[in-house]
Amino acid sequence: MARHLRNEDHLVNEKQIKDQGPGQKMDGVSQSQATTPGSWRTAASGLAIAAMTAGLGLGLVMPHQNNGLMGKVPKAARDRAAGVLATLVFAGQFTAQVVAGLLVQVITLGRVFAVFAGM
Repeated sequence: MARHLRNEDHLVNEKQIKDQGPGQKMDGVSQSQATTPGSWRTAASGLAIAAMTAGLGLGLVMPHQNNGLMGKVPKAARDRAAGVLATLVFAGQFTAQVVAGLLVQVITLGRVFAVFAGM
């Protein structure tokens, strides 16, 4: 006996959900809407946690990078060195997203993470 999920005014058969591909619409209801009501809250909390984790990591790493660089650069060039370091860090953050987006077109997302982890 097939179980039915109710979403707004649509009755969705569980077998119909499994038969369709991910992200496809079926009678005006996407698979994610039919299987996980309120999933935007889950996504928003996941993004908030990811942003906090990235911010914490960057906050812990940047002072140490800055300190290490300033110890090796002559006093007269420290302002320029700090600017170059910040520019390269933030340019790398932007470039990584573009490169990852291009790589996902060719290889799977899991392999993109593996490539970036290996760098």
